[in-house]
Amino acid sequence: MVFADECGASTSPPTRRTWGRRGRTPLVATRRGRRERANAVGWLCVHPATGTVKLFHTVQRSAITAAMLPTLLDRLHRALRSTVVLIWDNHSSHSGKRMTAQITARDRVRVVFLPPGTRPS
Repeated sequence: MVFADECGASTSPPTRRTWGRRGRTPLVATRRGRRERANAVGWLCVHPATGTVKLFHTVQRSAITAAMLPTLLDRLHRALRSTVVLIWDNHSSHSGKRMTAQITARDRVRVVFLPPGTRPS
């Protein structure tokens, strides 16, 4: 069984409104220049018979797109050397027509979606 999720982080804070004294606009110090960003995919793999746990991850600066996910799944399959039962959230990039077609073309990957409204923390 493989639990997977993606996330992204930025070095610059998001722009927000804040409270300040009347007539004085609050200033928030931020670093100027190029914003750095990191995107990651984590794969928590649990062997159903032995309970052995492995963690695989991919980190990159560019966005992780739906077009990249099948390639990442192929790499995971080669590393595990067994059928991958992937437990995924219901993000639109996971359940779209293109992704569904690419997953069904892989006979060693099975996908189980979490029930709608389920948000693991």
